[in-house]
Amino acid sequence: MEILKCIKEIPKKILKWVISNWKCMVFFVIFTICLCLLYFCDWKVHYANSVSTKTFLFMFTFDVMLTLLLAEVMHPGMMILLTSILLVFLQIITPAEAFVGFSNNSTLTVLVALIISEAVDKTGGLKFVGRFLLPDTPQKYIWPSAIRLFPFVMAVSLFLNNTPVVAMSIPLIFAWTKTSTQPASKLLLPMCYAIQYAGMNSILGTSTNLVAKGLILNQVDIVNSKYNLNMQVTVPMFEIGVVAFPLTVVGFLYCVFCTFLVPKTEIEEPPKNHSEFIIPVKIGPKSNHINKQLKDTVLFFPSHGKLFRN
Repeated sequence: MEILKCIKEIPKKILKWVISNWKCMVFFVIFTICLCLLYFCDWKVHYANSVSTKTFLFMFTFDVMLTLLLAEVMHPGMMILLTSILLVFLQIITPAEAFVGFSNNSTLTVLVALIISEAVDKTGGLKFVGRFLLPDTPQKYIWPSAIRLFPFVMAVSLFLNNTPVVAMSIPLIFAWTKTSTQPASKLLLPMCYAIQYAGMNSILGTSTNLVAKGLILNQVDIVNSKYNLNMQVTVPMFEIGVVAFPLTVVGFLYCVFCTFLVPKTEIEEPPKNHSEFIIPVKIGPKSNHINKQLKDTVLFFPSHGKLFRN
């Protein structure tokens, strides 16, 4: 009886999940309609020799996977792995095609870069440096903080993958908001753009460059084996910077100085007739407040300080 009761509850749970994730379902419906229009009105008519029912089935499976990823049903890595296994089971792709990425040097390099980035994050080195880079006093504008932080995180992005660099920099921004009176939203997006611009200058900086390098070397091997050649092609780490560096300079200037367009934040001055309170504060030996005038630090007037009555 309990099994039957659980079975009867399944449709209700599914309906409840659909209602709670209605935005994801709207995406699924729109994407499916576009997919059907492309397949039946274009691909199947003009590319009959190139596409088949398996093509449509693959795209539909991809559609379902995207919807479940948006709904955050499970971990993205597990979702992609299960989708690959399903495509192999349906004989849409072969096992070699499903797991060829694990034998690619570029994929392994990205994996190692992520491990190194996580190690850097665990040591707290980036936070330690960021504490001295970002000002700890109230700021009216974004650009003074941006021009101090961006060059550092951009330099780190040259040697580490840009995705973990962004993840490690986000706590720095939220710590900066506690003393700057500025919302984190004004600096997070420009910081992401700046890191991506810098990552374009090296092979390790962005996963796209690593994948492109792998494709180039793979094509060279194919040509060598096909025409019995012995071409040797190398892709230096910073060679792509010849093209990317001018774009990086322009992007950096845009991310920093276009913050002038962001309205300034008015800093509230402490009231003249205010009550005095004694609040114990412990300053560590490595604090950047040492040897500063008290009025020049956040300790004089905490920007987000509030007093609550019991």
